[in-house]
Amino acid sequence: AGVRIWTRVSNPNPFSLTLGTLRGTLHIENSRAADVDFPLGLPLRSGEAASVPIDLSVSFSDLPGLANVVRRAACREPLAYHLEGTIGVDAGQLGQPTFGPMTLVRGEMRGIQ
Repeated sequence: AGVRIWTRVSNPNPFSLTLGTLRGTLHIENSRAADVDFPLGLPLRSGEAASVPIDLSVSFSDLPGLANVVRRAACREPLAYHLEGTIGVDAGQLGQPTFGPMTLVRGEMRGIQ
């Protein structure tokens, strides 16, 4: 099964940077659902914002803990999710720091599409 989360990212800094990496774990209704580990390569100018999709695949090893989530999704009930992890940026001469662990995205989804 796959999950796509759309999120809005912004660069509040007075300099441009590139969102480089995203690593973390997606939880749906507080149950581990998927691991995330991929390069982003999204350049953001100073003050710029963009909407980006985060595509995740749910592992078969995580399915036993998600039985209630699957049942609720089939009934189109709302499901709370949060993505915990780290994000790395490339800020040119300022370096390539990694931030986190922290909550990167939090929201609610409804049903299976």
